[in-house]
Amino acid sequence: MKPPDILGAPADSAALKNPDGWLVKYKGLKAWLARIMWFIPLPGSGISVVMTADGPRWNATGASSLGVWTIDAATRRMVPGTIGGIVPTYGGVALNATTPPTFPGGTYSVYAKLTFTTSFDAYGYLTAWPLSSVEIVTSTFSETASVKRVLLTTVTAGVPGAPAVNGSLNVSLCDAGANLTTLTVTSF
Repeated sequence: MKPPDILGAPADSAALKNPDGWLVKYKGLKAWLARIMWFIPLPGSGISVVMTADGPRWNATGASSLGVWTIDAATRRMVPGTIGGIVPTYGGVALNATTPPTFPGGTYSVYAKLTFTTSFDAYGYLTAWPLSSVEIVTSTFSETASVKRVLLTTVTAGVPGAPAVNGSLNVSLCDAGANLTTLTVTSF
């Protein structure tokens, strides 16, 4: 296997004359992969990654002066981020869709409704908890062991407030015993 020319090894390099020469040049597979990783963009301001059945889909947008989870007062659209690697939906439409959903006027809180696929063992301990969906809702709902919520922002008399959290979120369920769970949220 020959590495791409962009990695800096000339095609006539002595290290590449034998099939495993690139491993010698880069001092092993780990070092070669580390070099390749420099060429892969990371999610951040204006860049998001969504895993699809066909593999990762990278979205790049122009930088916004608004923070993630802020609702733009003029367009009534939310600046999207990801939660657990998933772009949330509102009314069945992804926040980063070509025509993103608009939020109503009025006074309400905006929550991320996180649905996990949970399983517990015979003793009531959590054994699996993949995040299956993230939906944005504007009304309160009851939490269960597999459905949790995170307050994202509020709207008062049609005027959007500051976001309650900053950046995309990493979420995980923690075992609380007796078929119960608690939610851990990390912003990045």
